[in-house]
Amino acid sequence: MDVTKGVAPTSATEYPLADMSGLPTCTGGVLRPWALKFYQGKGYLGAVCSAETSKSRADLQAFVLSFDPNAPTSVAVELNVPLNYAKGAVNTTTFAPVGNQWNPWSNNPADFFVGSNFYGKPVPVLTDLDFDESGSMVLGFMDRHGMQLGAYNLMLTGSDLIVYQQGGDLLRACPDAAGIFQLESAGKCGGATGFSTNNNKGPGGGEFYNDNIPIAPINHEEMPYGGLAIKPGSGEVVWAGMDPVAYNSGGLFWSKNANGSRVRVTELWRGMQGGTDGIGTPNGFSGKTVGMGDLEVLCDPAPIEVGDRVWLDKDGDGLQDADESGIDGVAVKLVCGADEATVTTSNGGQFLFTNKAGGNAAFMEYGESCVLKVDSTQTPVKDYKLTAANADGVTSNNALTDLRDADAVDNAGTAEIAFTAGGIGENNHSLDIGYKSAPVITFDPPPGPDAFSCAANVRLATSVQVNGDSQAAGSTGAGVNGLIFNHKV
Repeated sequence: MDVTKGVAPTSATEYPLADMSGLPTCTGGVLRPWALKFYQGKGYLGAVCSAETSKSRADLQAFVLSFDPNAPTSVAVELNVPLNYAKGAVNTTTFAPVGNQWNPWSNNPADFFVGSNFYGKPVPVLTDLDFDESGSMVLGFMDRHGMQLGAYNLMLTGSDLIVYQQGGDLLRACPDAAGIFQLESAGKCGGATGFSTNNNKGPGGGEFYNDNIPIAPINHEEMPYGGLAIKPGSGEVVWAGMDPVAYNSGGLFWSKNANGSRVRVTELWRGMQGGTDGIGTPNGFSGKTVGMGDLEVLCDPAPIEVGDRVWLDKDGDGLQDADESGIDGVAVKLVCGADEATVTTSNGGQFLFTNKAGGNAAFMEYGESCVLKVDSTQTPVKDYKLTAANADGVTSNNALTDLRDADAVDNAGTAEIAFTAGGIGENNHSLDIGYKSAPVITFDPPPGPDAFSCAANVRLATSVQVNGDSQAAGSTGAGVNGLIFNHKV
């Protein structure tokens, strides 16, 4: 769904995987897609081979696939991530070895537990991906069991509550000189050294990003929930995770893309009642399971501007020419629904409305239908006539294609331009109102007409000049002397 214009989408585009060639073949499992990103004209899809039938860790793999959104007939493999590497422990005091590795997918409760309600057994889902300014890719992995089990639900038998501890992961891939993505290894990526090169908690025995628990004692070594976002220019990735401040809490972590170091944390909720460390009674939150989904960076939408110029159309052709000047001091009104604002033209007839914070038309919504109005009886334009609109044949009022002509039509003495405001950041500086010189009618009778006499004949002759062309008409009768008028238009 296209939401870039700040208006609710009315349709969605589908890309059926069944219609695409080039999909990876999974051994002992099924290709399970989730992450989706559009970047520099390409679509990127994250998926894992689940190993759900073979139950072999050797069959666990993650893929990043790319496709052309305009011709989605095939996919290309951009990155392949074997998921049999040693990862950080879900809990350093228990759950080994299954808590220190990715495990095959399962829907069988017998695969979730080993005789305990207090457990963690990570199962991979590639849930999110994004790109930073260098073109490097950041991958967020979720622990599927954290979604399946939740926190503090009853066990299948007995009265014990499930106390699951999730363990996701955060990885980085960097493009080489040929633009081919290379997965981080031993904590290094694209020539940069990350958080650790030898802690045996990631591909090649190290981690680029510090995604361990920030509070002591360190019992949990893989905090990510799988959702992440990158704000361009920040140099950081923000990701959702477990226990940013207290036990059984959830929130956000910030890490530097340059070296993987953690910058700060923010707690959004605490999953236990009582105690400053969060230990106490469950309060219905997600505990140590997956408690948060995707992240998006919400910035103020880019403002828009509308306007252009009121000008004197010297040759009356409805098109702006280089030698035609603007008309200053004209009040121009913007009307959007029940809201309105007025500005006065200056600097050569220019006028501008903007919906930026503190702007003169903050009420103007993206995609809203609005009207520009000029009262043609006001002093700066009262002696002129409105130029005909759309002399170049373009009637769209489009910001890119309807540029030179006059756009206003007369409505009972008011010049009006109806238009649709653009989407986020889409300005329209092409809304122009032209005026031209109006015809001047003068009556110039010749001096000294003959005195009237009831006995004289009268001859009525009219000489008419219209823009330099002369015409004459006359008649005679009885009763008065001759009377002559010169009529110039």
